[in-house]
Amino acid sequence: MGISKSTRQISLPDRSHLLRILIPTLGIYILMSVLDGWIAMPMRMGSTWIALGLLRILGLPFELQGTTLVAPEFVFDVIPACSGSTTLRILVFLSALYIWTRPGWNQVRKMVGTLMAVPVALGANGLRLALLAGLGNWRGEPIEGLAHEWTGLLAFCIGLMTLLWISEKLKPKSGMSTGIKNSNLKAPNGKLALIGLIALIGALYSNLWIWLYLGWRDSPLDQWGWIYTGIGILTFIYYCFWCEAKVKAPIWNRAALLFHSVLLFTFLGLSFLSQVAGVNLLVGVACCCALAVLIQGRYGWAALHTGLPLISLIFIGFPTIPFIFNQFIQRVIALGTSAVAGQTMQALGAAGALIVAYIGWKKTRQQIARAISNSEKEAATANQSDYAAVFWKNSVVLWLLLGLAFKIAYSDFGNNESVTSKLRISYQLGDWRGLNQEPSRTLPGWRLGRNFWSRVYLLEKTNQPTSRSDQIGLLAASSEGNRHNLHPPEYCFTGSGWQITKSETQTLEFPQAGPQPVTSIQVDRDGKTLYGYFWYTDGQTYLADYQSVLLKDIQRRAMGETPNWFFFRILASEKQLLETKFWPVFEGELESGGSVYPF
Repeated sequence: MGISKSTRQISLPDRSHLLRILIPTLGIYILMSVLDGWIAMPMRMGSTWIALGLLRILGLPFELQGTTLVAPEFVFDVIPACSGSTTLRILVFLSALYIWTRPGWNQVRKMVGTLMAVPVALGANGLRLALLAGLGNWRGEPIEGLAHEWTGLLAFCIGLMTLLWISEKLKPKSGMSTGIKNSNLKAPNGKLALIGLIALIGALYSNLWIWLYLGWRDSPLDQWGWIYTGIGILTFIYYCFWCEAKVKAPIWNRAALLFHSVLLFTFLGLSFLSQVAGVNLLVGVACCCALAVLIQGRYGWAALHTGLPLISLIFIGFPTIPFIFNQFIQRVIALGTSAVAGQTMQALGAAGALIVAYIGWKKTRQQIARAISNSEKEAATANQSDYAAVFWKNSVVLWLLLGLAFKIAYSDFGNNESVTSKLRISYQLGDWRGLNQEPSRTLPGWRLGRNFWSRVYLLEKTNQPTSRSDQIGLLAASSEGNRHNLHPPEYCFTGSGWQITKSETQTLEFPQAGPQPVTSIQVDRDGKTLYGYFWYTDGQTYLADYQSVLLKDIQRRAMGETPNWFFFRILASEKQLLETKFWPVFEGELESGGSVYPF
């Protein structure tokens, strides 16, 4: 679809205009939050009436008593928390930002488009209430837990998509279809706006920065990661300001638009998924996608030649990256792993990212400096890339604010109270006598407290002329509903200077729980060898490695459960001593959720 050159100019919003919209919009959001109690009541009544209408259309025998939907065998009370006021508040916030920054709209269209958030929020919440009441009537019991929360998220998504569709129908018939003067489409520069965008990403991922600090401070493997991430962040910020001064007309094409769209939806999807899953590294990936959206959305396709290597440099310094490299060495290359191996691969990766960034910077400079021929200009006009470059550049802040809105609205999504659990292991196991001790303090990242048990079991050999003791070390830890209280034992072994020479999954016969999967491990340091087993369990399910725990924990959280995982590790200096003398008498019981599980 071409663009005529003989049409009127449509002005695009500059940065000061965007700030003039953003500040009062934030004020409206805060005001609606303060007045939520007054807004919730009419929203609650309106949504309930809409839900009643939808239920009757479906032929379900519901009646309305106040704000309660009543069927012959089911009653659904619409409580204030289900009023839809949160959905309304966020939809008004986003629609005002989106519509009031659109070019070519008059004041009446903008006002109508923004006010449409009210009926859309009412309709979306009414649909949610009808869904909850209908399903509850079919099941004969209320829909509770995470399923209830998922319907709220569904209502928000339906409302947002409906509002965007309405805004497209309300837009003027001119705009992109009637044409824009390309000569007037100079992308505005704004260092203040760039600072604001960087600060917005900082606020959006505040929990990531806390995790980075704690990981670099406490982890035995990641204490040097801040160097790589620090260099990457500083270089990336410098590169953004360099682009702000150099890039006057970003070179865009259909591939660039497609790539930006994929980045955008990946960023939004990861922002929500990381909230449900609680995986810190996944939060870091989402942040990297946000940085890529920022640099490609403002400066176009050419800027990614340098931007992507710098973003990968930022990521390489994150905690657990050396451990991931260690796992790659052990499982793919089938070599023993140590702290030095993972940290060496991290350093090589960082050096490689810097080299690629320098090569990419030279390519970026060439593309920016290259004069665009008349034929290329005509192709750009035909693809509407000039308009897209400016419009998408002004829209980057909206994508980031959308992620922030998700984070605010669903900050507690899937975070339920964990199952209460208790562990009981006797001090006397056969001929073995247990003595309590604190876990090793050589790993400052381990939080010593009531969720850790460390015990040494001694076997007295009275038939020897001189009595001596053989030792077995037992460590047990509880996640207390927070998976981050646990970590793979390979992580602390390599961080303490041990080399993992053998690690394999096998099935062992537990005295009371029967055959279950565990990981058998062998580690070496300074000529000393230790043999051991480790596994994870919640009483019912036994898992042999942390990756399985991670997947199972995410699955259960998505279903509204917050399991309390227990980690067990047994170590001995003699493999035969562990296998033939201690393991046959090792037993205990785990009480979880009111049930007792012997092992």
